[in-house]
Amino acid sequence: MVKGKVAVALGGKHLATLPAGACFGEMAYFNEVIAPRSTTITALESLFVLEIKASSLRLASEACQNAFQCAFIDMLLVRLTESNRRLAELTREP
Repeated sequence: MVKGKVAVALGGKHLATLPAGACFGEMAYFNEVIAPRSTTITALESLFVLEIKASSLRLASEACQNAFQCAFIDMLLVRLTESNRRLAELTREP
């Protein structure tokens, strides 16, 4: 997402707000099997989105694919860390 902001929801529950510079839809790249969508993305303001098709990225050079994979993994680790923090808050005993 080059410009804008989106909300991410799962089963009608808000998970996160993503700012410009974030990406979404990356699971299609890692999962070659067509699977049902797991989250819903809703624009919170006007967006400018750069779409990179997984099939096109697979045709890119190995160096380009590796750069994308590293960026995706870094982003997924940040999201996992945040999810773990939020889960710990929800399950914390009083």
